[in-house]
Amino acid sequence: MALTVVVYAGVGLVLSPSQTAGLETSPAAEHPHGTALLNTWNMIAASFGPSLFIGLLSSSSAVAGATGVAADVAQAIGFAAAVRVAAVIAVVGFAVSLVYARRESHMSH
Repeated sequence: MALTVVVYAGVGLVLSPSQTAGLETSPAAEHPHGTALLNTWNMIAASFGPSLFIGLLSSSSAVAGATGVAADVAQAIGFAAAVRVAAVIAVVGFAVSLVYARRESHMSH
């Protein structure tokens, strides 16, 4: 449960500033196009992400269930696997953003 809170908080805290930073790199005349691209990619990610995590949950639950684990425990194992993958993706995204931000700050000076 704690990892879920971390993932949801991370998404909320990263999404708006990253969109603003991305739009600042384009000329003002292209902001509508940039906003459209960001919104499109948000929708694509919003459809891809749950599919990925439900697939992970289902496959991990099936593997755990095949070993004779109780159904509720198998579901918990599947959920934990999906949340771990989401947390890894969030940490990798955060690391990439730090590298990108550092590179941008060096380029502007």
